Amino acid sequence: MSATADRRPSASDASAPACPSCGGRQTACRGPIPQHFRFAGVILDEPTPPSDLWRCEVCQLQFRSPAPTPEELAELYTAAENEKWEYADHRRLDWALARQELAKLGPPGAVLDVGCWDGQFVASLPEGWERFGIEIHDGAAQRAAEQGVQMIGQFATHVQGYDDRFQATLAFDVAEHVHDPAALVDSMLRMTAPGGAAMIGTGNTQARSWQTMGSRYWYCTLPEHLSFLGEDWCRTYAKNRGVELAAFHRYSHAPKRSLKRSLSQLLANTTYRFTPRVYAGLRSLGLGKLEADASIRGSIPPSWTMAQDHFLAVFRKP
Repeated sequence: MSATADRRPSASDASAPACPSCGGRQTACRGPIPQHFRFAGVILDEPTPPSDLWRCEVCQLQFRSPAPTPEELAELYTAAENEKWEYADHRRLDWALARQELAKLGPPGAVLDVGCWDGQFVASLPEGWERFGIEIHDGAAQRAAEQGVQMIGQFATHVQGYDDRFQATLAFDVAEHVHDPAALVDSMLRMTAPGGAAMIGTGNTQARSWQTMGSRYWYCTLPEHLSFLGEDWCRTYAKNRGVELAAFHRYSHAPKRSLKRSLSQLLANTTYRFTPRVYAGLRSLGLGKLEADASIRGSIPPSWTMAQDHFLAVFRKP
């Protein structure tokens, strides 16, 4: 079966999951997701359980199923390595795009960063912005507060009392970590003032690299990644909510484009995709120096960080 072909369950297939976001039952399996040995940078005691990549034909969400429960996720994130989530300002192409979009909104006002970690993005904004943040990790939230970020909660969906408060709300690399990204954007738009914008940055299921690899793409094999979006999801969401998809920027998460690395990653991924036995043999010889259990080492895909496989979507609130 092609990596990009959907396996449509029959009407009697009770194993087909409902969409975790819209509840739609029209879901199609895109294939198995390879097991992994790390969660948010931490080596696990045993490989992750088997799961599949599914696509909802109603809202266009792609999602992992089965997925960890919120309780399991909380336990796993507690053990996550702090440095896993730290970025230098100059390395973030999505931050540069977001600054350009913020400048289009007029004079600086209040801005909310959902999943702000230590507050580096909002702290880097020019004078005049009133900086707010939401962060689940207590240590990171404390560091953000020390940078002058006003912390208002741990989960955007739980925060109350800030309706229509912010000129802009942003969430970088957050949507893929939640079971229901529509609920996340709903909460962001609820807190966005009329005429303002909610922006999300995440992986792009419609990137050519992702379309080639399907359920075996490196981005969806990371076990902390649960939900996957593309421009089709963004347009469907905007239409259903009566908001404007004002901008859709594609970018690479790699800080600098390198021809050598681009060719190397292209070769590794095409080898993995089209000659998996050759790739598995190379893995067994030490390619990539993975610390994974030998039983799954050959099935873990190489990264493709040089691919233009992320997007920043800007939703304007009427």
